[in-house]
Amino acid sequence: MFKSRLLIAAMLLFCVHSAFADMLNVQLSNHTGRFVYSTESFGGQYGPIDMEGGLFFNQDNDKILHFGLMVRNDTMDAPLVISVGARAYYGDVGHKAGQIRTKFAAIAVGGELLVIPDNLGGFGFGAFYYLAPSVVTYMDANRFNEYGVRLNYEVTRQADISLGYRKISVDLNNNNVGKQTVDSSVYFGIGLRF
Repeated sequence: MFKSRLLIAAMLLFCVHSAFADMLNVQLSNHTGRFVYSTESFGGQYGPIDMEGGLFFNQDNDKILHFGLMVRNDTMDAPLVISVGARAYYGDVGHKAGQIRTKFAAIAVGGELLVIPDNLGGFGFGAFYYLAPSVVTYMDANRFNEYGVRLNYEVTRQADISLGYRKISVDLNNNNVGKQTVDSSVYFGIGLRF
């Protein structure tokens, strides 16, 4: 109960933050859901710094919460958008029959790349990758990995839709050697900027 209240309080802090640009991204598949809220927190000399928070869940009752800081290039009119930074993850996974229940915390580094060529009329493609090696993965896990690709269409300057593939995996610690796949699915996403 306390963890649920803490999660709601953290999400509300993101929502009441007064910022220049906010984005809500919803990604859904048949068995998973993910909500990510990001806000431009600081304007830097080389680009804005986005603060983000997100919640991933699936039908097996696995949950992964993340908070991150990402530096993004400040040229939204250019066909290339690059973000690099770090995310702090906390997860409770392995609830599916035959899996080992695993709680983990990790600090991952990585980034995202989105290419929207002018001649494709709003269509684009992107990729992302986040890695937490064993030195910064704690509790029941030894390593954390998240990566994926997506096709994107910018409906308006304030909204886009995407179709993507995402894989999330956790390497278990020495007591339970092996890799556990949390998600490997195709998802449909909607991004709203306001």
